[in-house]
Amino acid sequence: MKHEKRSKWSSQATFILAAIGSAVGLGNAWRFPGLAAKHGGGTYLLIYLVALLVVGIPLLMMEVSVARKFHRGAGESMRGINKKTEFIGWAATSNAFVISTYYAVVFAWVILMTVCSVKFAGMTGDVNAAQNLFADVTQTTWDIKGFSIPIPVLLSVIVAWAAIYYCIRNGASSVGKVVKYTVFLPVILLVIMAIKGCTMSGAGEGLRMFFIPSMSAFEDPSLWIDAIGQVFYSLSIMILASRQMWQKTV
Repeated sequence: MKHEKRSKWSSQATFILAAIGSAVGLGNAWRFPGLAAKHGGGTYLLIYLVALLVVGIPLLMMEVSVARKFHRGAGESMRGINKKTEFIGWAATSNAFVISTYYAVVFAWVILMTVCSVKFAGMTGDVNAAQNLFADVTQTTWDIKGFSIPIPVLLSVIVAWAAIYYCIRNGASSVGKVVKYTVFLPVILLVIMAIKGCTMSGAGEGLRMFFIPSMSAFEDPSLWIDAIGQVFYSLSIMILASRQMWQKTV
């Protein structure tokens, strides 16, 4: 059966930049530190690195290999291996869709908070004040009561989806052009956050906690679950759709 022509990455470097952009972002910026603090810092980091080497990288290599062999969508690629495994591909596609829907809202929050960023001046370290301001700007009560979207949030969501559409409108070719300019921004922001964190009061104690494991924490089952889950989250594993268009460039 003859397949339609599909878009492809313009170069290997573009694909690598897109993969970096998928792994380095807001999700890791807020999720990883929180889980590390929850599980004793160094202990969590150690388990995360082990899970990354033993589970994450092999699965990532498998996904890329499958995509390069079949050059098809996630479902069709897994069907190419075995008809019984096709559901795995569709599960990955569904996973990517669900993630994109809630990330669009997070993107909208970022847009809204950027517009209102001047209001956060002087709140460094004051979590309660920042949280209250966020609730005030987004008009949230932190409780699910009915369905309503404040106008500022709705407008931000529309802008977010418009930006997403612009980036993916031509598949890999348009994404490849965008990541050349955007992939370095989160990396720069993470470096700035790291430098700022190291200059704050108590930074030395925090660094010791982060790099020195606590043996008693290894007994907590949730540590292993969270660490392995973070590996999947960081590498975007089970989102085969993000790698399906990879083709070897000539």
